[in-house]
Amino acid sequence: CGQGVRPQARFCPRCGERLEGRLAPGAELEGGNYRIVQSISKGGMGAVYLAQDRRAFDRLCVIKQMLEYYDPSDPEERLRAERRFEEEGRTLAALSHPGVPKIYAFFSENGRFYIVMEHIEGKDLESFVTHQDDQGQTVPAKRLPQEEIIRYTIQACRILEYLHSQPRPVVHQDVKPANLILESQLGLVRLVDFGTAHTRGPIDARPGNGSGDDIYGTDGYAPPEQYRGNPEPQSDVFALAATAYHLLTDDDPRDHPFKWLRLNTLPRELALALGRAFRANPEQRSTARELREALEALATPKRTLEAFTFPGGDQIRSVGALPALCDEHWDAARSFLYNGDFCRWLGDINRLDLVVAAEGIVEQHANHDAGLEAFLRQVDPGLPRPRMVADPSV
Repeated sequence: CGQGVRPQARFCPRCGERLEGRLAPGAELEGGNYRIVQSISKGGMGAVYLAQDRRAFDRLCVIKQMLEYYDPSDPEERLRAERRFEEEGRTLAALSHPGVPKIYAFFSENGRFYIVMEHIEGKDLESFVTHQDDQGQTVPAKRLPQEEIIRYTIQACRILEYLHSQPRPVVHQDVKPANLILESQLGLVRLVDFGTAHTRGPIDARPGNGSGDDIYGTDGYAPPEQYRGNPEPQSDVFALAATAYHLLTDDDPRDHPFKWLRLNTLPRELALALGRAFRANPEQRSTARELREALEALATPKRTLEAFTFPGGDQIRSVGALPALCDEHWDAARSFLYNGDFCRWLGDINRLDLVVAAEGIVEQHANHDAGLEAFLRQVDPGLPRPRMVADPSV
């Protein structure tokens, strides 16, 4: 309710609400080393506070406090929660990337655990979509320009590339607008809240058995495999694409998980790039690098990229939309491939890898249909296999 309370108070003197170990402004931790300035947020597993580091000239920092989201009477459950919270600290401490907050300390006090992290000044991306404030009031969206959203998504892709390239890949498991902060000074995106992150070990030792203890994430952003307790690096890509979709359309995916009702309102190549990241099978889904490359092609000023024109006037400037347009204009696409039109265009946009692939396929496949299909699988290895459909009229 906003009423000030003593640091030791267990109940609010105004509304009587139980404070559950929450820290009031002015409360001190670790023998006075840290002083709480204000509460920032409270999630299911932890409360986050802005604090001053008294040992570093009152430098602002963020302190995350583990909450009793588990059954406190169950010692095994408490131990698992403590290990999970400590694992978040270990995960952050091992990382070094401009898009990931630095960790300063980890300590326990009065039976509670705390992580001290770098304070990132700025707004989270949720502030740019329709959302509810702390009082439950609906706040209308402050829509960002499309090119800005693409730029921030590209930056987030680079963070995921770093996380997923670790010797034991780090899967964040909760990428969403509220966990992406737009830093106020440099205008860079930072990924926060690694409370659900974990590192993937060998396949036969991978965490995740489908039990409730292994399932994290946020409805609408989490992909299907995450609900089964089997997150993959591409799970983060799905969540990032859902975040970009939310920012681009202001259509909240939490209202209808796995349904992208306004995807077709976006520019075609952008919709196709996001669509590849939404594939149900993570093995067919875009990697963070592939999503970044697809978006970078869209972010590049159009005057610097040659367009390829299909019958009817449809134009593309990146290979991302090539499979969909070839499927619509199959006969023309066969001719473009075997007459060298695709090769000339791919050379113009500096996709020499696909030029070599196309030339080899043309030499190997006398059947033009088979050749075009083989070429499109080089462009997008995650394309679903064609299915036989019976014509009832025959």
